[in-house]
Amino acid sequence: MLKKMNLLSLNRVVLLTSCLLAACRAAFEPMAELPPLLVSENGSPVTTESEWTARREELKQLLQEHILGALPPVSTFPKLISAEISNVTNETTGLIGCYVAIKYNANGTSVSLPVELAWSVERASRQSSGLPMMFTQWNHRAWGLLGAQRGYMMVLYPAADARDVSGLFRAAYPQATFKKILARAFVASRVLDFLLQNDAVAATTGSSVSVASSIHVDIPRVDATRACITGHSRNGKQSLVTAAFDERFTAVVGSSPGTPVSAPIRFSSPDFNGETVQSVSPERDWWLQSVRSYWGKEDAIPADGHMIVALIAPRHVMIANAYSDSEGDISFADEKNVMAVAHVYQDIFHQNKGLHIKHRPGRHHGFVDVHSYVDWFDYAGGISGATDIFPAISDIRYLHAFNWTEWRTQTQPDPIPPSPTTSLRERVLWLLGADGISAGSTNTLAFSSGYCESSAVGGPWDYKAGLMMHDSFGSCGSKCPHADMRRVPFSFGSYITANLFVPTTLPKSTELPVVIFVHGFSYQLGYSGIYELYHSEDLGGLIPALVGQGVAVLAWDMTGMGARQDEGAPNFYRRLPSSSRLGVMIGEIDAALDMIHCAGSNSASLPECNDGIVTRAYPADLPALNASSVHLLGYSMGAIVSLHAAALLPRVGGVAAFGGWSPMRGRVPGLDGNRLLFETHALVPRLGFFAGNESRVPYDYDELIAAIAPRPVLLYAPQQDRFAAADAVRAAATSAEKAWVAHGAAHAFQFVAPDKPSDFKTDEIHQAVAWLRSVA
Repeated sequence: MLKKMNLLSLNRVVLLTSCLLAACRAAFEPMAELPPLLVSENGSPVTTESEWTARREELKQLLQEHILGALPPVSTFPKLISAEISNVTNETTGLIGCYVAIKYNANGTSVSLPVELAWSVERASRQSSGLPMMFTQWNHRAWGLLGAQRGYMMVLYPAADARDVSGLFRAAYPQATFKKILARAFVASRVLDFLLQNDAVAATTGSSVSVASSIHVDIPRVDATRACITGHSRNGKQSLVTAAFDERFTAVVGSSPGTPVSAPIRFSSPDFNGETVQSVSPERDWWLQSVRSYWGKEDAIPADGHMIVALIAPRHVMIANAYSDSEGDISFADEKNVMAVAHVYQDIFHQNKGLHIKHRPGRHHGFVDVHSYVDWFDYAGGISGATDIFPAISDIRYLHAFNWTEWRTQTQPDPIPPSPTTSLRERVLWLLGADGISAGSTNTLAFSSGYCESSAVGGPWDYKAGLMMHDSFGSCGSKCPHADMRRVPFSFGSYITANLFVPTTLPKSTELPVVIFVHGFSYQLGYSGIYELYHSEDLGGLIPALVGQGVAVLAWDMTGMGARQDEGAPNFYRRLPSSSRLGVMIGEIDAALDMIHCAGSNSASLPECNDGIVTRAYPADLPALNASSVHLLGYSMGAIVSLHAAALLPRVGGVAAFGGWSPMRGRVPGLDGNRLLFETHALVPRLGFFAGNESRVPYDYDELIAAIAPRPVLLYAPQQDRFAAADAVRAAATSAEKAWVAHGAAHAFQFVAPDKPSDFKTDEIHQAVAWLRSVA
């Protein structure tokens, strides 16, 4: 699959290279996609291994200058002085181990590092070439012991929150600016110095090491060609950084590393529900504080996480993440990283192995399969039986990758756009694809619990309620932080799993207005936000804040996101090549409107709700819903979906769109324009037919928004939204507003343009609540 995908990317690299050669860049220009790895700083293409060697030094410099901080000069690196062995341990699993206190002279300062080693005596006795090494951190000791059982020497080094000596090295080199993550990687390298020099396999310092021991134990020989390292979360970050800056490490697994290493900064802004640059703080001290200055302009940072992973090439690197990671490791972002780095392996080293991404179920800390990490190390070492357990780079199964050129060849001939004189509806439906908004939905409305989540405490679905339904309702009762709200799970349309959040403070007979919340490009969590996203300092979360206004809030994961990532772009367009994800998202809103219509207080008398097609097995506590008062609230991608849905579906009572949209006609340099919609996110592929000829796009937002009049509309358009052209957005809103004036409903149109980046926190939640009070 990847080989097919490379063609378009390479063409774009060549185009970018031509531009750079034509005008040697004096300063980095913002780019929505990842900066090219195979274009040097002077604009020349990188095509050979020798050119890549020079490019590696540029990447290391960029990373140290913009993210990691600078290492001390190599000539001043610490010198090994001595090591003392103590506390030999015998594990019941046939392992033996010891603690080693390794002393260094670091720029004139004595620094001691406590290290724990463990190995299998039986494995060591038959490894003539020495034991491969598996480095990890103190809080992953169980990982290391597992590795030792499988024939590795466990190396626990003191560079994690539980035990960290990296600060001693930072203090010893006051002129160096390296931050905590790079400093912890520095510790791992110093421990490797000791193991290699003690083993006499390699001498990296030019001096001998005195190893003292009051207890007799012989540290086995190690295999210098097989130094592996792994760690989870922040330890996953430092593991990848270690391998990037120390080429003696031959294999690495970064387990849920997240931003900014596996999940690049560009794809970790609020639009992506990621760990943003605002998480950079002096308290953590992981990254340079200057990273925070890229808030709202993440596309302007000259370095990004793919450069760290690329530095490991052609050695073995695997990123292992969780489908529903709740701490900033985004499957979409990780895949963008791997796809960018694949060019280095394939085009420079002509190698179709050594790079992999592994998705696992669960959230950030769940279902970590350490055995698979050791499998990767076996694979890297060419161990018999492990040489074919991972796919070639070209055969990696991606959840979200999309190649527009390939899609176009499969849908030939190109469809003919409708005449500009046809109705707006016809032009919009044409752009959405041959199936319009019907693909992915059926006439069956299934509300029975057999197709949805059970809210029973301790029931068989309790695990899924936390993993897939984004809450812990049913497990904390009256102690829940939002005890005045309850969750009603059900399914609708093509058995879409959804949640209805309703207030508990109103009589059950109350017919509730409904707000449908449509989330942004939240590939890993759907409508659930991480950290502060969708959270207000005074009102709490977005959904509780809305429910507190006496409305029901309906939410589900959009196709290809959250619990539905298997419906991502590759599978979606294989199944429905003539459709669009945007069209299906709108179709699902239409199906939700059917459900709300049939959940009204008089639905029992409605023929369309009792014709034998509809399954009437509602959950017993499903409240009555007011089908005449249904409003959409969308953020980022959700704003795009909501505006289109409101224009096409007259049953929508109003819409609040927060960021996300920008006029499609007239390309704006630096934003990557419509490509974000037709290729990056594969929302509406037919939009790609107008690349370079945007003025011929069949419709634009001024006309689309005007079609919603006179229903209430809130357009919340941050002026620093990096995915929108602020002046063009304002012009489109000004043009659309005329439709409300013509209807005598100017009061129902609101345009708010705060001078800030795109986000959805306190200000936005207050704006949403205020708007809802005025319309519901």
